[in-house]
Formats: sequence, structure tokens, C-alpha cells
Amino acid sequence: MKTIIKALFLLVALTLSVPIFAQSDFEATKARAEAGDATAQFSLGKMYANGEGVAQNDPEAVKWFRMAADQGLAEAQSLVGMMYDLGRGAAEDDQEAAKWYRLAAEQGDARAQYNLGMMHEVGVGLSQNSREAVTWYRLAAEQGMVEAEFNLGRMYSSGNGVAQNDQEAAKWYGFAARQGHANAQVLLAQMYLTGVGVAENLLLSYVWTSMSATNGFSGAAVVRDMFRDLLSTQELQQAQEMAARCFESNFKDCD
Repeated sequence: MKTIIKALFLLVALTLSVPIFAQSDFEATKARAEAGDATAQFSLGKMYANGEGVAQNDPEAVKWFRMAADQGLAEAQSLVGMMYDLGRGAAEDDQEAAKWYRLAAEQGDARAQYNLGMMHEVGVGLSQNSREAVTWYRLAAEQGMVEAEFNLGRMYSSGNGVAQNDQEAAKWYGFAARQGHANAQVLLAQMYLTGVGVAENLLLSYVWTSMSATNGFSGAAVVRDMFRDLLSTQELQQAQEMAARCFESNFKDCD
């Protein structure tokens, strides 16, 4: 389980790879960072972490992230936590990672809130506490973080850390599905198929199964094709038109 969590953290880390400054700005950024500018320190840390304008150097990245974090910059605190969690540029230390995630999370950093929720859910770096996991997932989900939306739906579906509630599960799966989350899409499709948490609707089940298949979810295409035996020719045509509209609207016009 810990290996899976670290892989997910790495995926989140990769979203930070877009540099803020061009290569020619490295020296100017470094000068501002050395003068104590927290934003520049954070940016310099990203440059070192990603090898943008300078040779890639994780220990230097941690050094500059830590300087910005010590000044209270939430994004930097979140990344310090991630570097400790991944063992990049610093010895792997789950407790230290959790400490920095919490500092960032308490300032409203959605990524840190999500990571803190994961650590509480499985008991990595923190005591296992499903209720705390739900609290942090909800804070991140309310900011629109898709993975947090999905996890909150999953917690409601299973009744883990919160009273089991299929309607709430469907709501949060729906939010994640409309952001293109393939797992949420297929689970929402299943709920429409069975009438759990939502009114049974085979057309919408087809739509969300199709969206999940489009996003590469294993097996969704096979399930989608089975709808040929569940829907009339007219219903299937309508469902296909709805699916096309859903896809073309980037999952926004799907009803």
C-alpha cells in the first residue's frame, strides 16, 4: 500500500514540472532568492528540482523549498513534505512529510490536504484515522481537487470514516467524473445502472461508461458494448448522441 501511495505522490509531483521562469531568468531568480524573497526561493527550488536553467539537484531544491517554507509559503511547505515523503533530496521521513503537509494544509493548500488525508486513511506517517482522512479529503474536494472528490465519494460509498451514504457518494463521484476521472466515471455509471444513490437511468449509465472507456479504463469498452442488449435501437442512438455531446463538452453536458 505504501508503494502505491508513493506512486500517487509522484504523479502529483510531476504536475509541478512546468517552470515559472525561463532559463535566462535563473540568475535573477537566484539573486532574489538569496535576498530573502520567499516566492523566488520557491521558484528556485522548482528550477533545481526539474533541472530548468540549472543542473537538476534535489538537495538544492529541498534547501530552497525549505527556506520558502520557513517563511510560511504554503506551496513550499507542501513540496517540502513531498520531498521528504519521496526521499528526494532528503532522507525519506514520513513523520517529517506529515508535519510539512499539515502546515500547508492548515493554510488551505488542497494538494497537502489530499496527501494528509491519504496518510491518515492508511496510517502512513500518522496514526490511522478514517474520520481525519474524510475531513482533509473534504477540504481538498471543496476546492475542486479531483482525486479528493473521488476519494470522498469512495469513503461515503463504503461508510469509512463517515456514515455510509450512496447519495453523497454519487454526488462526489459526479464531480470527479465531470473532471474526467475515469474511475469515478465507471462507478457513477454503475450507480445509474443499478439505481444506487441515483435514479436508475440506463442512458446515463451508457454515457458514463463510454466516457470511462474513452479515458482508457480497462473493461469499460466491453461493458459499454453490452448495452446493445439492454437498450432499444432508438434508446441506443439517443445514448450515443448524449455520449458524443458529453465528450465534446469536456464532460460538462452529459445529462
